[in-house]
Amino acid sequence: MQYLYVKPKRNKSLWIITALITISFIAILFFPELKLPILQDIRLFFSQFDKDPLAVPGLAIQPTDTEKVHGLLSVHQWDTKNGVPVYFVPTENLPIVDIKISFDAGSARDGTKPGLSTLMASMLLEGTESLSEDAFLEQLEGLGVQYHVEANRDNLIIELRSLTNPNLLNPAIELISALLTRPALTQGAFERVKRQHIVNYQEILELPRKVAEKKFYETVYANHPYGHLTLGTEAGLESIELQDVKDFKKQYLHAQNALLVISGGIHRDRVKDIANKLVTHLPGGNKPEPIIFVPSKEAQIINIPLKTTQSHIWIGEPVLRENDPDYYPLLVGNHIFGKGQFTSRLFKEVRAKKGLAYSVKSHLKRLKVGGPFVITLQTEQKQTQLALNIVQDLLSNFGKEGPQPEELELAKQNLIKHFPLSINTNKKINDKLFNYAFYHLPMASFNEHTAKIQQVTKEQIQEVWKRRINLHHMQTVIVGE
Repeated sequence: MQYLYVKPKRNKSLWIITALITISFIAILFFPELKLPILQDIRLFFSQFDKDPLAVPGLAIQPTDTEKVHGLLSVHQWDTKNGVPVYFVPTENLPIVDIKISFDAGSARDGTKPGLSTLMASMLLEGTESLSEDAFLEQLEGLGVQYHVEANRDNLIIELRSLTNPNLLNPAIELISALLTRPALTQGAFERVKRQHIVNYQEILELPRKVAEKKFYETVYANHPYGHLTLGTEAGLESIELQDVKDFKKQYLHAQNALLVISGGIHRDRVKDIANKLVTHLPGGNKPEPIIFVPSKEAQIINIPLKTTQSHIWIGEPVLRENDPDYYPLLVGNHIFGKGQFTSRLFKEVRAKKGLAYSVKSHLKRLKVGGPFVITLQTEQKQTQLALNIVQDLLSNFGKEGPQPEELELAKQNLIKHFPLSINTNKKINDKLFNYAFYHLPMASFNEHTAKIQQVTKEQIQEVWKRRINLHHMQTVIVGE
């Protein structure tokens, strides 16, 4: 048997097209950072045929018309149809989305009934008008959703984490939307939650550190909205009625008082749809009045007798302002003075050299007005005065002398190297982005953090510390026998 071999004619155009397609696929797979228009068009074209609901869209196919910041992170911003600001950061790690809804409705808005904000937050765990608490939580659990509600001094916050699969995410969004607009504010649930809060308040006041915290805020922020624990007071909780909760919701949980932050492996267009579904049914309202200014007070020392093995000491004053121009010198200076875990002056002098405390550190807490600079430590009661004297000397000397060159360089490197770790999950990105949005920080500084730290000088820290950290205004609370 003979075989006839016919040599095919070569089609040069077909070979060229095949080569171009092959090169394009290689570029898409191995060089995703390339942003040539033709490659982006190819990516977008094939993404339309991706039937995997868990697929994570690449950053290259995200639209850029809403992108406000590009760099370490890509930050998108727009407003929903009813005016709620949305901040979105796309990520490429996992098919997971984290959502943070915030209202300017923290304990600073409690008015004459301390504890109202946290009570409102807890009532958002009690189901909707059509779903009981158990049915609501069972549905969320069945969707594999993580859900959290809390109130702090400035905000009432609702957080949601879900897979991006529409079969899981879409029902979760509907549940949260219903909760925001139609929560089950029933008398039975209210009485139970109120009683739980009163018991919790009574229990935490058996903890020396909470007694110190309570008295510190009462002293520093006397007669101010920040002047009580976020949980409230026992008298305040006892005075709250269900109608107070309903009035609080109407006054503060509305579109003009909301902020939405989202990050995850999801396309911007889906996020726009999610955002609108979440908040579209929120009623309108008026933004609340600004929090009043916190005046400085003359220094004082307050002793609270309590049977405990150690003295719990809180020292501080209101320092940090919204969008504070001195933030970076304060940040670096605080790291050198007391924030650095093993390298700070507080750690070296109070713990390492003198052995007076196991834990001693300083903090800068951001609030709308007068965020506190706080030093906290615990020490044996017989050593209380010695520890206090050393801390006061360190405060005084730091303002006079400023940091040493090696301290400044070490602090800068630590802060710079830690920053990527502060945004290595969706939740951390949301928390960081929320701070920028809520406290009106320039969004551009989100990607300028490293440069701004590098620019801080010894002279800046010394000048700011002398001007802003004042021993004559320090409030000291000591809890112990």
